[in-house]
Amino acid sequence: MYTINGIDYSKDELIDLAKKKVQILNGWEKDFYNFILEWFNHEDFVSGHTSGTTGNPKSISLNKSNMIDSAKRTMTFFNLKKRSNLLLCLSTDYIAGKMMVVRALEFGMNLITIPPTISDLLNLNINIDLVALVPYQMSKLIKKKSIMDNIGFVLLGGAAANNSLLKEIQSINTQVYATYGMTETLSHIALKKINGDFKSDLFSILPGVSISIDHRDCLVVKVFDKKFITNDIIRLVDDNRFEWLGRYDNVINSGGLKFIPEQIESKLQYIIKHRYYISSEKDNDLGNIIVLYIESEKFSVEKEDFLFEEMRKVLSKYEIPKSIYYLDSFSETSNGKLIRN
Repeated sequence: MYTINGIDYSKDELIDLAKKKVQILNGWEKDFYNFILEWFNHEDFVSGHTSGTTGNPKSISLNKSNMIDSAKRTMTFFNLKKRSNLLLCLSTDYIAGKMMVVRALEFGMNLITIPPTISDLLNLNINIDLVALVPYQMSKLIKKKSIMDNIGFVLLGGAAANNSLLKEIQSINTQVYATYGMTETLSHIALKKINGDFKSDLFSILPGVSISIDHRDCLVVKVFDKKFITNDIIRLVDDNRFEWLGRYDNVINSGGLKFIPEQIESKLQYIIKHRYYISSEKDNDLGNIIVLYIESEKFSVEKEDFLFEEMRKVLSKYEIPKSIYYLDSFSETSNGKLIRN
């Protein structure tokens, strides 16, 4: 028996429903029912694609058996029972949305589906045991205490939460976990509790996953009998825990010194109120120089001078940006990940 929005269906009934829906619906609903049809077909794989954070999105095949194993890890970790309410408010175009559907279908959960829009999310009026959100959704939903009080667990992923959002998360009872994973690993392989009891700065891997580092200090993940070499620079604490430091492909080589932009950004979190990121530009003498991008109108001379004074207090002399650039809005992937210049 499969349960969608509180209605029980046999497998054949759900397939018949999906076939009818894809003929008359568009957008997220059509994608959702198309995924149901794909899940129940006779193939061993479903189609997926990467998010395009560091390059063009690419199509890949996702093994159904491995997806079920991944779903089981999540269900076991959160001790969810049959008939628990799982909320789908993300597109099934991406792995986070697909996996929420798989968890519900394969483990007897009630899948609540709503459009992946903020307005629908803010009108939620049902108890939810587990939901996956991106930071933008979380930043809006967290202001609705009446809704947050009815949510048990949040999987927060797609992009890193900024300091302002992290501070707000500390004030809610809902248990929020940052996720580490990718399409290739079929959603998260590690979780980090970011509020309440047992809050941590470290990601802990889930059962069935092993980790190591390569010569670049980048994370290597082994799961589903496959090895995935990432570009994520980490501090490996032990066999089960790691601290994420930044992306290898973002590392800036300036005058022979290497800088991780994400580490510089973390030092500026209490200084800059707007969204910002650290990047680089070419320089004849140093090869590259560090620059700062801020999502804002151009600061006045006085305000910019003050900002440099504050940055000198928390950054080494080599980390201080040589220039500041202002952008009306930052570029992002469709699931909210920042695209750096």
